[in-house]
Amino acid sequence: MKHGYYGRKLGRNKDERKQLFRNLSSALIMHGRIRTTLAKAKSIQPMVEKLITQAKRGTRSAVNEVNKALSNAEAYKTLVGMSKSRFA
Repeated sequence: MKHGYYGRKLGRNKDERKQLFRNLSSALIMHGRIRTTLAKAKSIQPMVEKLITQAKRGTRSAVNEVNKALSNAEAYKTLVGMSKSRFA
């Protein structure tokens, strides 16, 4: 049985996977597109969509969650700045 597993492991432990997702999502937000494997892209898609939704919401707690999820301060500023206009 696979109780307790959510998502793909991608050959990494929990901390490495979390950092990989942060880096991939930051790169996607900064550059608009990334080149990666299909499994990694499918793994970060829900995370990035939730970050966009929270950034569009614009409340202080939602913006703090976005800041916590992204590793890069520039990616955070980019996402919060363009969320209202680009993802309307």
